[in-house]
Amino acid sequence: MDLKFVAATPEHPIKAKAVLGVPKFLDYDKDLRIHPGFHSDSNFVVTNMKGDDDREFNFLIHHNVVNPAKDPNDYPLVLSIISFTDKTNGWYTHKETVYEKGQFSVSTEKLDIRCPTSGISGSLNGQLHLWGDLPEGAGRVEVTIKRTGPVLHNCATGLFPFLSDAVQVWQFSAPYLTATGSLILN
Repeated sequence: MDLKFVAATPEHPIKAKAVLGVPKFLDYDKDLRIHPGFHSDSNFVVTNMKGDDDREFNFLIHHNVVNPAKDPNDYPLVLSIISFTDKTNGWYTHKETVYEKGQFSVSTEKLDIRCPTSGISGSLNGQLHLWGDLPEGAGRVEVTIKRTGPVLHNCATGLFPFLSDAVQVWQFSAPYLTATGSLILN
């Protein structure tokens, strides 16, 4: 398979800005939300945390809003993924749940995704709030996250072709965070 760079103008509402000569196709203040008319939007947080008892934990909460018809007024599905590891005791659990329209809420104005088993809301300039119920009633995690360092634009610009010339991906990451919250197990 041959891969090549796609030089077409991206169909994105944000115009490129230059930071030190590198164009940026993302503005995380405006882009940390669901985008009308796209096939999917994915938001997730992965973190390592230490409890008051010095046990170490890792968890992921991931929401993928799916819009196969690219209808700007319809979001028929949300995939909620919760993954949790007790690193100290070597215990792991995860669950992937698909929610249909009427079982979740999303905002196109700001980051706010809510499902029966998980949710994420907030901004990178303020605080992110997320929560998730662990599978089979194993517990619940609730965390507030604050960005403490720069946002990284993947591939330097935040825009890159993926899988084929027809698919463009806009992606950024915030690797420098502090998190506080609660974890209830069993």
